[in-house]
Parts: sequence; structure tokens; C-alpha cells
Amino acid sequence: MMEKSVVPYLALLLVQLLFGLNFPASKIILEQVPPVLWSAVRMAIAAVLMFIAAFIIVPKADRKMDVRFLQKTFIFGFFGIVLCQTFFMIGLHNTTSTNGAVLNTLIPIFTLMIAILLKKEKFTLNRAFGFLIAVLGVLVLRKIEDFSTSMATFKGDLFMILNCVSLAIFFNISRDFLRVNSAFWVTAWMFLFGSLVIGLFCMGDFHLLLSTHIDSRLGWAMGYNIIGATMLTYFLNSWTLKRVSPSSVAVFIYMQPVIAVLYAWVIQHELPSVRTLIAVLCIFTGVMVGVVQRPGRKAVAESSTL
Repeated sequence: MMEKSVVPYLALLLVQLLFGLNFPASKIILEQVPPVLWSAVRMAIAAVLMFIAAFIIVPKADRKMDVRFLQKTFIFGFFGIVLCQTFFMIGLHNTTSTNGAVLNTLIPIFTLMIAILLKKEKFTLNRAFGFLIAVLGVLVLRKIEDFSTSMATFKGDLFMILNCVSLAIFFNISRDFLRVNSAFWVTAWMFLFGSLVIGLFCMGDFHLLLSTHIDSRLGWAMGYNIIGATMLTYFLNSWTLKRVSPSSVAVFIYMQPVIAVLYAWVIQHELPSVRTLIAVLCIFTGVMVGVVQRPGRKAVAESSTL
């Protein structure tokens, strides 16, 4: 592996667990709040909380605010938050859930392709085989036979693909910068810039929040979405990008459907089918093969800091 410690990989598993449990919370929120509006609000709240925590946790010497730092964090926030969130929301609104789930399997593939083009990683048969096995597992689990394209879903499918590309770009361009800067501090600025830009697209909708009745159910869902599925996930992704390759971070996205299966099994008592078990086995195998390097094979030398 790229690092002897298994901690970064456990962190990536935690990210997928947080994302997997976020789906029911998001459904509760989106019943009452428009998706793009909520994206702006949760990023803004997360930014405030992250800055408060950063001023407590991050040493003053690591809290950079020079022009170059702000330019970089704006770019990362633009690709990793603004484009990613906007493309995903528009895409999900204009396509089927099956199409969206299947197209999301492109994220690790695009990430690896861009990493190879930027010469941050080398193409290896070992890694390619791992990605292929994981993709096949996800496609089996997501019922690829239900995938269908038409003019009705074309716009949504296109935006889902753009979402995959934007996240893949973020994984690749941010890694070198994160290696020499505080992930906590960088994430806080990304949230701030992301919330400001997304907020410009929905300024006329902010009054809708004032008329939203926030009961305990909605409050808990919002709290989890902000702290668990936004602050923790983005921070952990940024933290792990310091320690493992961008493609390794991305390939763990294939664990999300596995988390969904476990959630349905434990919480909803839905026993997995033989098809599901085979798919889960493929995903586990592919992820492990995709992130494990052969003994003696070292990662490509790091490029210069962005």
C-alpha cells in the first residue's frame, strides 16, 4: 500500500459509511427544502463550524491566508463543491436513480485516467484488474439491465457524468497542495467559497427557509447532513489525499452500495440475495486489489507542489 498504516483506509471506509447513511437523511431534508438551496446553506454552516474548530485545533502558523493559498482553495472548492454539488443535483433531478447510480461508477475510473495523464500514477494491470472487478460488482448490484438512455434522461445523464469528472479533477489537483497544508484549514475555505458561489444561484430562494417548519426529525437530519455527511466526509477525504493516491481515495466510492446493502440488512431486515452477495464479493475484491501495490513497486514520484 502507499502507506504502512491502515488508518487512511479505515478513514475512507468511514467516509463511505457516512455517505451511505446520509441518503435517508437527505430524503427527509429535500422533502421541504430545494436541493441547491440546501447545498448552499449546509456548506455555509459547515464553513462557520470548520473555521471555529480550525482556530482551536490548527496552529496559527498553519492558518495561511496569502493570495496563492486563497486562489488554490477557491479552485478546489469550485471543482470539489460548486461543480460537483450543482452537477449532481441537476443530474439526479433529470435522470433515473438507476442511471445515476451506474454513472457514478465512472468517478474512480476518471480519477485514475486523469492521474495517469498527469503522471501522478502509473498504469498497472494489477490496478486495472481491481477497478474492473469492482465496477462489475457495482453494476451487478445496481442492476445494470435497468439502465436505459433516452432523450428524457440525456440531460440528467450528461450532468451526472460532469459530476464524476469534476470530482475526479478535484481528487487529482488538490493532493499535492494538501500534503503541505492543513486539511482542516483548506476544507474550511473550500466550504466558504463553495457556499458563496452556490448561494449566488439561489439567492431568491432563501426566504423559503424562513417558512420551513423544523421539527425534531428534520433537525436531526439537517444536523447529520452538515456534521456527518459534509464536514467529516470532506475533511477525511482531504486528510487521506495526503497519504494515499487519488485513485485509491476514489475507488472506495465503490463501497457505498455495499454499505447500503448492510444498512438494509441490519436496519430493515432485508436479507441479501445470492446476486447481492456475489456483487459484494466482487466489490471487496476489486477495491482491495485496486489499492494494494505489489511488493517492491513504489508509487510514482510526487509532482511538485501546486
